[in-house]
Amino acid sequence: MKNILICGGAGYIGSHCAMILRGAGYNCIIYDNLSEGNKAAVEEFILVEGGLSDTALLRETIKRHGIDGVMHFAALALVGESILFTPARLTSITEAASAAWSAAA
Repeated sequence: MKNILICGGAGYIGSHCAMILRGAGYNCIIYDNLSEGNKAAVEEFILVEGGLSDTALLRETIKRHGIDGVMHFAALALVGESILFTPARLTSITEAASAAWSAAA
């Protein structure tokens, strides 16, 4: 069985993706800081609480669970927050996503 790490997996799209993948025979590990996610939506899955910028936790999670693939759904859920980015905020989000991909490599 393939192990898939779903970043932002406690959100609406991530949690539904996890359910579909589980139905297709994949084992999903949810990685979410729960700032916008719903813990109850992923109670049937392994949940690792952490942010994308925590590369040490990401690497540990990938190694511990033998991750075969990563799906990234982590984002700000509110449109108002998403369109009011300052350049510094956008850089922070981009760096966090980059850190996640580096940890997975």
